[in-house]
Amino acid sequence: LIFSLLIPFIHREGTVGQQARDALLFIMSLSAENSMVAHHIVENTYFCPVLATGLSGLYSSLPTKLEEKGEEWHCLLK
Repeated sequence: LIFSLLIPFIHREGTVGQQARDALLFIMSLSAENSMVAHHIVENTYFCPVLATGLSGLYSSLPTKLEEKGEEWHCLLK
């Protein structure tokens, strides 16, 4: 129940949003240890659609083309 009540606040800015995200992250960490919690999150909350929508929005804001800055643009340097 608490998980579902926190979902509407995850996109808020400021302390309320941060506390909601922290609490959801804590509950998600519990789901790694308790399969009943994980099952409840997947089957009984709107977290998956909210997560997919948020990721889709972020993905659509990515640039459509990468700027090429010479021949070595794709290399990672240490």
